[in-house]
Amino acid sequence: MRVLALFCFSLLSFAAFSQPTLAVENPSVFLQRIYDTYRNDDLSTPHLGGHGPQRIASQAFIAVLDEDQALTLPGDMGFLGADPICQCQDYQNLVVTKIAVLANDNQKAHATVTFRAFSDDSSTITTGFNLVAENGQWFIDDIFDTDQNSVRNAVDNNNKSLRAKGETN
Repeated sequence: MRVLALFCFSLLSFAAFSQPTLAVENPSVFLQRIYDTYRNDDLSTPHLGGHGPQRIASQAFIAVLDEDQALTLPGDMGFLGADPICQCQDYQNLVVTKIAVLANDNQKAHATVTFRAFSDDSSTITTGFNLVAENGQWFIDDIFDTDQNSVRNAVDNNNKSLRAKGETN
């Protein structure tokens, strides 16, 4: 009887603590959905710094990107000179050749996407992603270029440099 009471207490106490929200889809599905818009030169290609229902970046990454825009002088472009998702300025009928989920604990995931930016070109590019689950959905928390440089850290370091120099809006 004591064991049963202990077991019941354990179940009740476990239920009383809020559990983290798990991401509902596989990270590869999230990334494939993003890259699908590049495949057909879709005008609805998601913008990394976008807000609202079309948001694809984590709250923390959005904060860094928003600060970059706030620090950018009128008429200037900001730190990112190219799209870090495809590591390109131009693409045509982008073809994904492989999505690999290297780690996934349903709260954080690390994945790579290998693709050809131009369907008629055989050279491939591999982009790395740190993903984070927020409210049951995956969001991009960082992007890594082919040299494994962190895009989020690069933007954040540039923001810090601009603030230190006083070169802000």
